[in-house]
Amino acid sequence: MAVKSQGTTFQVTISSTLTDVGEVMSIGEIGQETGLTDVTHLTSTAKEYLGTLPDGKEISINGNYVSNNAGQEFVRDNVGETNAIQINFNSGDSAAFSGVLLSHGVGPFEVDGKIPFSTSVKISGPITWVEA
Repeated sequence: MAVKSQGTTFQVTISSTLTDVGEVMSIGEIGQETGLTDVTHLTSTAKEYLGTLPDGKEISINGNYVSNNAGQEFVRDNVGETNAIQINFNSGDSAAFSGVLLSHGVGPFEVDGKIPFSTSVKISGPITWVEA
């Protein structure tokens, strides 16, 4: 049965404690992909390849800016740093990984609009998947 995304949380580790990044509205795809190395040689009868090491995807996170939210402040103040991250699904499943905090921004500011934030994370190393 399909699992609803409502209730999913995005957490960063602050002083060894998993802390929610507040009011997240969307989390991009979590996963890995691999490249290919061409190993075709002169006696090959077709192209031959080997898979390279898995490479974690870059994840975009978007939400509502919240003043004094420890998770949002941490992401803002630690761009360029690697952090232990966990995404908790509504089903009780989770994905945990190290991630490099690539970017953080607030805005745009528009008439009759809310203030959004965005951040991006590059998965570094393996993903630990836990099923409830």
